[in-house]
Amino acid sequence: MQEQEGVYFRLESRPQSAHLRSKHCILFLRVLCLTDKLKIRKFIAGGVCRTNVQLTGKVAVVTGSNTGIGKETARELARKGARIYMACRDTQKGESAASEIRADTKNSQVLVRKLDLSDTKSIRAFAEGFLAEEKQLHILINNAGVFMCPYSKTADGFETHLGVNHLASWPTCFLLMSWPRGSKALASPPTQYTQASSTLK
Repeated sequence: MQEQEGVYFRLESRPQSAHLRSKHCILFLRVLCLTDKLKIRKFIAGGVCRTNVQLTGKVAVVTGSNTGIGKETARELARKGARIYMACRDTQKGESAASEIRADTKNSQVLVRKLDLSDTKSIRAFAEGFLAEEKQLHILINNAGVFMCPYSKTADGFETHLGVNHLASWPTCFLLMSWPRGSKALASPPTQYTQASSTLK
């Protein structure tokens, strides 16, 4: 009888145990999904600038800053008090982004200048204009680039991806930070230079 009762008990306890395991498994999966959702949301939201360093009095140039990473970079620099030069190919879109950044950060020193990296003449004109306006350059962020555009060539005859994403960075950096001797650029303090790229190889 005891043995039968024991068997009976064991037979009854198995479904209950399986049910508990099932509930625990579902709970675990829910917690895992919630954690993954938070991680995905954080990843999509992008990085957050946590430094308290202020950049008042600093001058920064951010290329391709009318949208995407460049725009958010310009926004954060403006929030820190820097004087920002948004170097954009499309100045109309640049002005729209600059107005938004000025309103958001209360920083009126957010300026837009024309810069087309597919044309070295435009790069030179931008550098000359910048050096006529500013005595120093503290931060240079080469962010502008193209991706999967139809086959075309730059004004200088290079394939567009190669010309804009790679070759244009050098004259931009050189002309702004290593202007011919005796110029204002050589009197500048050390410049922080950043090359942004998703797939720089």
